[in-house]
Amino acid sequence: MPSPALDVLRCGACGADVPIGIADEARCVHCGNAVPLPPAYRELRRVQGEDEATRRRAQALFSTLDSPPWLATRVLAATFDQPMFGFWLFFGVPLGLGSIFAGLAAEARFHLAPVATVGVIFAVLFAFTFLPRSLGIYAHRRAGGRRLLLAAMAARPPRRPGGPAGCRECGAPLEVPADALVARCVYCGADSAVVIRTPFLARARRAARAVAHTLDEAVALDARERAETRSAMRHELGRYLLVTGIFGGLFATFMWDDARVTALDDGSAPALGITAIVLGTLLLIVLMLRSVGSDDRAKDEARARRAESALPGWVRVVGPFGFWALLWLIRIAIWR
Repeated sequence: MPSPALDVLRCGACGADVPIGIADEARCVHCGNAVPLPPAYRELRRVQGEDEATRRRAQALFSTLDSPPWLATRVLAATFDQPMFGFWLFFGVPLGLGSIFAGLAAEARFHLAPVATVGVIFAVLFAFTFLPRSLGIYAHRRAGGRRLLLAAMAARPPRRPGGPAGCRECGAPLEVPADALVARCVYCGADSAVVIRTPFLARARRAARAVAHTLDEAVALDARERAETRSAMRHELGRYLLVTGIFGGLFATFMWDDARVTALDDGSAPALGITAIVLGTLLLIVLMLRSVGSDDRAKDEARARRAESALPGWVRVVGPFGFWALLWLIRIAIWR
């Protein structure tokens, strides 16, 4: 709220809020009435005006926030950050089979040992499935978090049509310099974004809250959120790497035991290998059930994350097919 010692300057004729401006006399944008500037308001404007370097720096900082993610990043996110059923359908199962074929082809071409073949299989699976998915989720979370931050920094709309924008914190009318992206309130000192180039949904504007007073605080908050999101991505990658390693170990156990029994040629069955395959199958079923039955909060977060990609819906459908076309070209280039 404005300082109790200094209320918002108002027009004596129509009662509308009046920006202080740069002259000793302000003019109401609604009725055109001249409003003399009392000494206290002149002093307030002088103090704020002396901080021009801070205003320019705030504008430069805001430009770093108000920049959309790269198109390639957004396409990657839309392609791989699919609902879990779609992810298994487009990537999980097909790439699982494809990685097995890639491993067998590498074994035939380079005469790899069984354990090395398993390493190739699961390295391909991790590199082309779980790593892109983690990067896609990270890209969506970063874009969504920054969009909410921008919405929180946006100035309030004018109280009356054609009037000045209001401070996002105290609601006082803002004096916006020509071509400015950011305006600082002379009453409470909060920075408000008056021009936002990055599109964001109305839902983001409604959900936003005043999370920072100045652009310096907003940039620091954005940096903390970036660090937290990166930490979450590393955790996800570690979890995917652990799961991949467990499946790889079970499959390698089967390959080793099968080769051992074949070498013995005594008619015995690879009991250890069969046990490993059964355990792997049960583990895969458990993981799929857990992923499909995730809690409502995680589902809501995922839906909101995908809804704010700022890309047409067809990208999410075409993206996986484009990914498979790219893999096919890579396969032709390597194995021709």
